[in-house]
Amino acid sequence: MPARNDPQVYARRLRAVLISSIPVLEARGIVIVLMAGMVGAIAGALVTGMSALVQSMHWLLFDVQPGGRLSAMFSLADPVQAMFPAIGGLLLGLSVIWLRKRKFRTPVDPIEANALYGGRMSLTDTLIIVAQTMISSGFGASVGLEAGYTQIGSGIASRLARAFHLRRNDVRMLVGCGAAGAIAAAFDAPLTGAFYGFELVIGIYSVANVAPVMTAAIAASLTAEMFGGVPFPLELSGLPNLTASEYVPFLLLGLLGGAASIAIMHLVSIVERVFVRLSIDASVRPFIGGIFVGLLGLVTPQVLSSGHGALHREFAMNYALPVVASVFVLKLAASAISLGSG
Repeated sequence: MPARNDPQVYARRLRAVLISSIPVLEARGIVIVLMAGMVGAIAGALVTGMSALVQSMHWLLFDVQPGGRLSAMFSLADPVQAMFPAIGGLLLGLSVIWLRKRKFRTPVDPIEANALYGGRMSLTDTLIIVAQTMISSGFGASVGLEAGYTQIGSGIASRLARAFHLRRNDVRMLVGCGAAGAIAAAFDAPLTGAFYGFELVIGIYSVANVAPVMTAAIAASLTAEMFGGVPFPLELSGLPNLTASEYVPFLLLGLLGGAASIAIMHLVSIVERVFVRLSIDASVRPFIGGIFVGLLGLVTPQVLSSGHGALHREFAMNYALPVVASVFVLKLAASAISLGSG
């Protein structure tokens, strides 16, 4: 008869515990996937609602017709409309003053929440960022809604996960599901949303997380479609069969796009440093930035808001390269000013 401390005894006991735990682990995995689907559906609905509200603001302020886009306009209907980015900046400045008096801490985004706080996010912070993002884009600042989308998706996911007292790793994973669902709903691209969640928010690729993240992304995309979201998809038809050598330009384009993205981030930092060097208070910077963005909007409205409409317009009109390059430079300047000014 083996002794009680025999390694074989411990091995048999461990095996028995693991076997008895398998149904529990399987049930827990199913629950996590179901929660991820719920998070994705909520994110899809909220993304659609935010987009609709901003479109309504564009209709009210810039006379953008239903189904149209601000950045797809050929010119502003009234030069006075160039003041709206500055008015939006003024509202943002007032919010900065209010938050400063209330002694609110700097809001935490999903990436920071997962990296430093185990996925814990404040709903108050989330609503603040969502409101500021919608004001910025709604009044014509050269920014998109993606920051607000991911914030609301991840914030709801974090709150739901903590309400069910999930483990730290599960909270982090659901926060990534919220971000993945938001991006998937915004662009009708579940794979893009999933990669965003893995790469930027969760931070690691894990087989165990594939099912919940993909479930959230697909649920969000389907929900957005059900509510009429994603009205401006990019559709390319009639593509020929490509040979291996013809993929080289696409690789070069990817490298150029990555380099341009890095340059844009550096440009935003330069704008921020200029404001700091001039000792301009943070509450005044959005107003000043809005003035410059409005002036650029007088040149072409394609620099205003997210720019999705401008992208479709470039495809439809088949402009010459100098025209496209000039719009790109103006959009680059408007985006850097919008982001760098706060």
